[in-house]
Parts: sequence; structure tokens; C-alpha cells
Amino acid sequence: MSFKKKRVLCLCATSLGTSGYFAEAVKTIAKELKADVETIKMQTSGRVIENYVERMGYPDFVVGSPYASIRKRFPPEVPVVDGIPFLTGIGKEKAIKEVKEQLQK
Repeated sequence: MSFKKKRVLCLCATSLGTSGYFAEAVKTIAKELKADVETIKMQTSGRVIENYVERMGYPDFVVGSPYASIRKRFPPEVPVVDGIPFLTGIGKEKAIKEVKEQLQK
């Protein structure tokens, strides 16, 4: 099955470690599905997200933490997957399912 290449923002507070972890999780799931994905690691502070969206448009979906504050920064039509389950393991299967669903659209 062939999928359209997806652009995914992977977000955390500083874009140092956690966003990279989210990006690797998305890439691993994409590889399993043979889906083409571009992950962009980004911090949530300041106007970084807004500046990116102004230049590049909205991503296909977002994986990040903290979920509540990230959800507020995107319109309802941009799916946001909570990244914390990838770190804690609690709810990880649900998060994997959500990422798979987004990659398969």
C-alpha cells in the first residue's frame, strides 16, 4: 500500500531530547507501514510554531508534549497525538494506533 508523504511536527519544550524521541517513534511506525514521513523537531516556546506555520503551512499531524498546550496552538483539523505515552509506556498502544491512523490517511 502506498501513502502520501506526511509532514509531522514533533514538539517538546526545548527541542533537545524529547522531540527527537517522538520523531524516532513516528519513523519506526512509518517504517513498519512502509509510509513516507518527514519529521520536524521543534520547541514549543515563543513563536517557533507560529513562525513555522507561516512559512510552511500546517503539518499533516503533530506528536508532542505537553498535549493540552500544544492542542490549543493548532486548529481542530490538525490532529495532535499526545507524545507522553511514548515516554511512559502508559497508553502507548493507543498512541501508536493514532499515529498509524494519521500515516494511513
